[in-house]
Amino acid sequence: MFDSFKQQNLPFTICSLAKRAGFSRSLLSPGPDGKFKSEGWRLFFLDITTYLETKNTNQTSEIDTLRADLAEMERKYKAQVQQNSDLAIVEVAVMSQFSDYKKSYDTIAAQKDDLERQLRELPLIFPSSPDNVAVIQTKVRICPDDEAFRITGGEYNFDPLVLRQAHVFSKQKLERVLLRPVPKRLYIPIGRPASGKTTWIEQHKPPGDRLSIYYDATNATSADRWELLNLSRLSANTIVSYVYFEIDIDSCIRNNASRMGKAITADYIRHFTVELPEIDEGYDELIVIRR
Repeated sequence: MFDSFKQQNLPFTICSLAKRAGFSRSLLSPGPDGKFKSEGWRLFFLDITTYLETKNTNQTSEIDTLRADLAEMERKYKAQVQQNSDLAIVEVAVMSQFSDYKKSYDTIAAQKDDLERQLRELPLIFPSSPDNVAVIQTKVRICPDDEAFRITGGEYNFDPLVLRQAHVFSKQKLERVLLRPVPKRLYIPIGRPASGKTTWIEQHKPPGDRLSIYYDATNATSADRWELLNLSRLSANTIVSYVYFEIDIDSCIRNNASRMGKAITADYIRHFTVELPEIDEGYDELIVIRR
């Protein structure tokens, strides 16, 4: 019976074993003199108690292992709870900081809009006489070449980045002028380098009823001119005038040879292509200059 209990790993006590086996429990207990009924019963008692002690020890070890696993799980759980709490605190701090940044950005944006509004409302006047008499400004010349000189500190070159920056700055300048609340006329010269565009602008006497704006560049392609036409739509009261310079190549080459600091090669002028202005480009008038 005892071997059967051990093989099946069944729980039992000395009392339950004696009851199941059908013998008196007293046989597994020493008498008053500390001796068993026989040596066989003593050995049987020792075998049972040794097995039960070993089984209890193993169960205790398993319980200790389970307790250790449980303690580790509790530690990890508390660590995760603490980490979640820390993350929540950080999230609150980040959101608060973002809110502060957003308020600062909105304030700066509002100030920028207000400054731009004030700039558009400024009168187009400047003191030009010794007596500081305000004179109405009637001509504004915007030139990417001038911007390129400014970027490079007075040195003219064909660096693509410099030329691109010069055109971007020039178009930004044109946009600011077009936003002025006065009647305007935008002149868009079209021609090869050294065809006399700048000289014509300097000598041209525009009508006095509008602010005259000259975008002094070759404006050689319809795509170049489209950008300027698109900007002109910022103002509802702007007339766009194309000024086409029908100048032969040899004259341009001679003009170029006499220019100081801005001369380009004759070969560049000879191979420079100008797209003729088409009537459907959207301009209001076309002026043709022949020399």
